[in-house]
Amino acid sequence: TGDKEKVAKVKKIYQNLTDAHGRLEAIYGKVGEWNCSSYDNFGECYHERLSDVLKISKSCKNVTECTNLGMRDETGDDGVDFGYVLSDGMQIINSDIFESKKMHSETLIRVNLNPPGKSANVPGKDIFLFRLTEDGIKPYYTSNKGCFMYHDADCTAWVIEYGNMDYLKVDKSGTGKCNNSSIVLDGVTNTTCK
Repeated sequence: TGDKEKVAKVKKIYQNLTDAHGRLEAIYGKVGEWNCSSYDNFGECYHERLSDVLKISKSCKNVTECTNLGMRDETGDDGVDFGYVLSDGMQIINSDIFESKKMHSETLIRVNLNPPGKSANVPGKDIFLFRLTEDGIKPYYTSNKGCFMYHDADCTAWVIEYGNMDYLKVDKSGTGKCNNSSIVLDGVTNTTCK
């Protein structure tokens, strides 16, 4: 049941981010062409504009504010440079990824399904990554083997495409073999350990 709830939340935040991104582009044009020269970096620009189109209950714009709000990055360190608590309690958190004034291909958006201050913030269970691209928001994904070995936030696309978090139920050898089963996940014919 817990996994189903988390899958639903990941899909919901993906839809919310996609909708918000569409509204931003309707206002400011294609994200890769934004003029963010009046900001310190692209992250500050993006997050300020994002706050105009998302339902946000709290926000923070620097490490101190975010730490005081109880936000943490996926390593467990207090180091979130930009963050929002959405009206449903989920967090959008980011750190050290928006150095330049322009968007680049590794512009990532971290989402924590937990409210601020909750201690269990595990990548691939609670924290998921999305990539901001010229074509919109995309769920982050490395490879099936990477998901199976590291059970990390890089498996966001698996959650959205297959509607499960069964990559957490495989041994960490990278083969995709489900624990306590002969099923081998491959992302083609086998997408669940059931």
